[in-house]
Amino acid sequence: MVKDDIGTAIDCNMRIDLTTSTVRQIKYRKPSGTTGVWTAALQGAQSLRYLTLLGDVDEAGPWQFQPYAEKPGWKGHGRMQTVIVEDHI
Repeated sequence: MVKDDIGTAIDCNMRIDLTTSTVRQIKYRKPSGTTGVWTAALQGAQSLRYLTLLGDVDEAGPWQFQPYAEKPGWKGHGRMQTVIVEDHI
């Protein structure tokens, strides 16, 4: 992924059936330490996907992404992943 990319898919597999989930999010931490959350879409039965928009990926360096979902009788986080965002020329 490169800084300022638009339309790049961020996919997080939760390894649990999310078809009945009502809350679907991908939480992030920027290299500067700023945190936030994006509303994600269901991708298949177990994965969440977010497509980056203008201004979303505005820092180069290591980003952390962690999926979060809620469904009847369950809510929880998936495994955190680190992605290095490169700067552009």
